[in-house]
Amino acid sequence: MNDGITERPIPEARGPHLPDVLTRQSIWVFVFGLVAVFILWSVWRRWTAQYPIVDMNAVSALLFGLIPGVVAPLFGVALFARHRDARRTVPLLVFGVALFAFAELLEVFDGAIFEALIAFTPEAVSPATPAVVAFGVFTALLGMFAALYTGAGLSSARRQERSAAERPLMFWLVALGVVSAVVSIASIVPLLTGTPAPADLLQLAISFVVSLLVTLAWAYLVTVTVGGWLSGEVPRRAWAMAGIATTLLFAVRLAIGAVLGTGEPWITIVNVASYASLVAWVLLLVAFWLGLPSPGAAVVETSADEPTVDPQEATLPGSAAG
Repeated sequence: MNDGITERPIPEARGPHLPDVLTRQSIWVFVFGLVAVFILWSVWRRWTAQYPIVDMNAVSALLFGLIPGVVAPLFGVALFARHRDARRTVPLLVFGVALFAFAELLEVFDGAIFEALIAFTPEAVSPATPAVVAFGVFTALLGMFAALYTGAGLSSARRQERSAAERPLMFWLVALGVVSAVVSIASIVPLLTGTPAPADLLQLAISFVVSLLVTLAWAYLVTVTVGGWLSGEVPRRAWAMAGIATTLLFAVRLAIGAVLGTGEPWITIVNVASYASLVAWVLLLVAFWLGLPSPGAAVVETSADEPTVDPQEATLPGSAAG
């Protein structure tokens, strides 16, 4: 009775291997994760060397150094963990998230970079040498392009029709950004003693233009996230969380820019706005972990008049049809 039956070989046992939950992940999850770990280690090492005694100032410095620095690369971890093919589906968003991570990674080396730049002009009487100013402009523009590309990437992932409120929202945000930049410069000008040198005026003009561009970039990002929530993009909770986070970060820029240079009476507003920015970064990270965005999530509905293709009928082995 057993003629013709061959025994199946017993499969060999698998050797030591990484868990499947790790092997299924995109390589970029680990790249962004390593950047986050490196920033965490660098901030912690710098903090322990600078604050041997833990007090409120030490805790505040740790939070402001840790949260934005670690959260930024975690955007990439969350994005690629939820969307393995994000490089293909939302390349602009990936580039924007990478710029955010690179900007925070650059902060780790800012001390050494500033010392190297100042060393190029040892005869300078002010630390604000042209090289240092250029580096400051570069880092500011890096943040601007990070916000722009993130907004463009989120916009390209949207599938619902744009809300009618987005255009007036963008208009008012731009107007607020311009007013904040003008107020910020107006509060700094009286602090200039005597007749300002042409170099100081040039630096002031550059600071005004760059600050305005960064604020406008964040205005665009707020419009995209809030508009996505208003138009019903999915996952809706993620878009709502991103809208709240970006609105907070934009409002913080306006608040700090408006009271810059006004002195002690407004220091409380600056402190509250600064802590609000930490909450906003965490909320934006939560939005990415909730699935922001969901490329290709639009449901394609077929009309009742359109013909549909019937599924192929299954046939039993040995039947006439087989």
